[in-house]
Amino acid sequence: MKLFLMRHGEASFDAPTDESRELTERGLLQSDQMGTRLSVYAISLVLVSPYVRTQHTWKQVQPHLAQDVQVHILDELKPNADVTQASHIIEAYCDKYGAEDVLVISHMPILGELVCEFGPQFSPTSFVPSSVVELDSWKVGEAKLLEFYLPDK
Repeated sequence: MKLFLMRHGEASFDAPTDESRELTERGLLQSDQMGTRLSVYAISLVLVSPYVRTQHTWKQVQPHLAQDVQVHILDELKPNADVTQASHIIEAYCDKYGAEDVLVISHMPILGELVCEFGPQFSPTSFVPSSVVELDSWKVGEAKLLEFYLPDK
């Protein structure tokens, strides 16, 4: 049971709203690199924020994962969503689908806060674009940090 928390790839600031920001060319490449890295895991459930940049990140990662992966777009993964609600919803989806390895694609600051919710021994973590934290559990309050993956420059 692993939980992978991923920040979206590098995004442009040239957009009318925060929700509509798209990935830069670098962000697309970084996300594709992380998809390659994540391809060795049996990810069966993906939970994604509805923002454009997270959707684009998922489109870059998707070809590297199994075709039958369950994907859900969740408002609870927006940048300033309630972290307690988000963590319990992640856990509920994992239970519902019997997922072993799960990928969440979201934003700062909620990703840093989620690390603390799943592993209370952690302090808030900062994610650079396309970085991934691997935790050993998607059970709230039980996770241990296994790895922190950074994209190539």
